[in-house]
Amino acid sequence: MIFDVSTDRGIRTGNQTITEIMYRLFLQNLGYARDLDLSELEITLEAAGRLDAFKMKFCELFQKEWDSEKGKIAIAVQQASRVMHELDSATYPTADSWRESAMQRADISPAAWRGAASS
Repeated sequence: MIFDVSTDRGIRTGNQTITEIMYRLFLQNLGYARDLDLSELEITLEAAGRLDAFKMKFCELFQKEWDSEKGKIAIAVQQASRVMHELDSATYPTADSWRESAMQRADISPAAWRGAASS
């Protein structure tokens, strides 16, 4: 796969590593959210067979489709957190529980991937 990281709008902000930039573009190319926390949520839910339930609950709560709203990161993270609370209040006891836990995610780095691959 080839990505043009120099022209992709909004991708070269802050101090992102090339690994993070490439990973974001790869996930987006696969149809996942551009935000790493949201894409990780989608991947986890998909693996558990719960992504469709998440999307339906999102639509029920916000009268919008998840796939069209997940790019609005500032809003989508909080909305996703609310949906996770609605779907699993034992794990996410408040509407911002998932958001708070997602903020503690590990960074994306080649070293982290090498360590995970050798486990």
